[in-house]
Amino acid sequence: MKEFCDLTCVGKLGEGSYGEVCLIYDFITKRQLALKKIELSNCPVHEREEAMNEVHCLEDIHHDHVVQFVHSYLIDHTLFIVTDFCEAGDLQYFMGDLIDEHLPEALIITWTAQIVDALEWMHKDYMKIIHRDLKPSNIYLTRKGDVKLGDLGLSTILDHSDEVVKKWVGTPYYMSPEVFTYTGYNEKTDIWSLGCIVYEMAARERAYDAPYLNFLLLKVINNDPPTIQDFYSEDLRELCRIMLEKDKTLRPSAEQILQMDIIQQHLNKRVCSFLQFEP
Repeated sequence: MKEFCDLTCVGKLGEGSYGEVCLIYDFITKRQLALKKIELSNCPVHEREEAMNEVHCLEDIHHDHVVQFVHSYLIDHTLFIVTDFCEAGDLQYFMGDLIDEHLPEALIITWTAQIVDALEWMHKDYMKIIHRDLKPSNIYLTRKGDVKLGDLGLSTILDHSDEVVKKWVGTPYYMSPEVFTYTGYNEKTDIWSLGCIVYEMAARERAYDAPYLNFLLLKVINNDPPTIQDFYSEDLRELCRIMLEKDKTLRPSAEQILQMDIIQQHLNKRVCSFLQFEP
């Protein structure tokens, strides 16, 4: 077991209602890690459940494109979760730094392939983990330019492959129609969220946006999904379209998307050639 005293805080990476995230240094392995600190004593019950659920999910997932769990500590009423540190920030931060630039299509597809690869692993029958809060700020970039899924606090595990969930969770801009309407959702809600992210990477704007939640709900339920501009290939536009299929029974699974030629051709591509990250 890694001793807590072997870790030294280097600086703060961010904070939210749950607590804060710090950059730490592990003197034993000589590497930088991320430490999420969650004060449980003053947390509402649902936030405590989300924090403990994140630990449970992370312990079970070992995948190249999911942020790697290292260890957790419960000291008094404070939960500490130690994970890999992704040096290049998150996808939201990356896109915010772009000024009127089109992302290369090969980069969009490569990142999409990596995310689909992670989701396919999470959605397998023996895992059955739904992320439920997939969004740009929960997708982290490594120095090599690869992406990793993180922040699994809202993830849920299905006991049976045909089970559906009706609890409304997630970030509204990326919520699927079935989540909005409480009609029951399964792992394909993650595919809708990914479709929104693919569209956002290409169009540089959200797939669905509105100033108020009820307006957003009406758009998601009633409006046709937006289409990516002609600047990109028909293959990428079609990929986004099928991910944003409103009927979850017609929306493809991560396993089906992973087998598509457009994904297979980019699954193992090196990303550094597209980016300016240090090697």
